[in-house]
Amino acid sequence: GAAKPSNAGMVRFTEVAPSVFGKLRRVWGVHLLSYLDAICSAALSGGAVGEGRSGAYFFFTEDREYVVKTLRHSEWTFFLELLPDYYEHMVQHAETSLLSRFYGLYKLQLPGEGITRVIVMNNVLRVPPPMADAVKIDEMFDLKGSMYGRLVTPKQREEGVKVLKDQNLLELGRRLKVGPRADALRCAIKADCDWLAAHNVMDYSLLLGVA
Repeated sequence: GAAKPSNAGMVRFTEVAPSVFGKLRRVWGVHLLSYLDAICSAALSGGAVGEGRSGAYFFFTEDREYVVKTLRHSEWTFFLELLPDYYEHMVQHAETSLLSRFYGLYKLQLPGEGITRVIVMNNVLRVPPPMADAVKIDEMFDLKGSMYGRLVTPKQREEGVKVLKDQNLLELGRRLKVGPRADALRCAIKADCDWLAAHNVMDYSLLLGVA
């Protein structure tokens, strides 16, 4: 008889909770075809390890709209536990939440390799094309509201660390002028922090870009 085709060279790709993320994308006005085009039409760039402690790899779509981040198994499991409540929170606060917007969760396995788990999220510091020539993000800060261990030293900056921390912001004497939306911003941050605290999530911060 004819030999059965071999699966040895196949790439296994699994989309996790497609209905949940499909609903979230619709809530945020992300059309499926444009999303797939951004993710699949061109090779991803990046692949460097981020400056955080997770050791995750970060990739960017060609238009820089989406970030693809690798997840450890423990992070994957924890996020799946949070997903139902994350969905409810983001639907309720779709326009105001400052939490990362997660658009898809995937597993892939290359021939002879282990499973790689990735999540697709929004690139919060992306400047839209019409403004890209006029607006440039000059500085980035990862803010936790704490002074303990929250300083990027001159040596670290020389070694290439670009994202500064709370103590750097204070030493630079910067003040944030939010304007008439200050109350709305405080309410949004409080709602997000209350949700994170309710789920025993402590390691979070506010990413600030200065143009």
